[in-house]
Amino acid sequence: TRKPVLSLSVPETSFLNDLTVRDDHTLFASATDLGKIAEVDLTTRTYTFLALPPLQGQNGLWYERSNNTLYCVEFGAENKPNGDVIAISFAPLQMQKMSAVQGYLDGVQMYNGALYVSDWKAFEKKGVVNVVVSATGATSVLSLPELIGGPADFFVSSDGYLLVPAMLENRVYIRKL
Repeated sequence: TRKPVLSLSVPETSFLNDLTVRDDHTLFASATDLGKIAEVDLTTRTYTFLALPPLQGQNGLWYERSNNTLYCVEFGAENKPNGDVIAISFAPLQMQKMSAVQGYLDGVQMYNGALYVSDWKAFEKKGVVNVVVSATGATSVLSLPELIGGPADFFVSSDGYLLVPAMLENRVYIRKL
């Protein structure tokens, strides 16, 4: 219908970044400047921040229904590529570092049992997409024809196409996984 369904002010932050859907009534939103994640209740039109220690530039989010886990990637702190891949479980709420991957991490999405994570590496054409096996934490770098300038939040289609916007190049890279 193109009609707005929700308008919600979050005055504590000036940098809401990524969204992921938990269920028909709940979203998660990253507040990068605060290093926090908001849980948004669409029914009551309210939010609360998850009771977690501060993250380092919380950025990309992906909620995986099959294991009730929220995956998040950090852009890093103090302008350093020291962001981590984090898995957040519920009941009880806890988080753990998932892999040795660190960097200026931006996007995250699960596909066929692996997390795909974009990493700027630097603010020039040096970015990559990492593959983290969710069961073991083993990592590799996805083979692409060239390095990417600012690989941002991306999308993996149900038929396995990876679409990665390159923010510093004004391009989109597409690769069949």
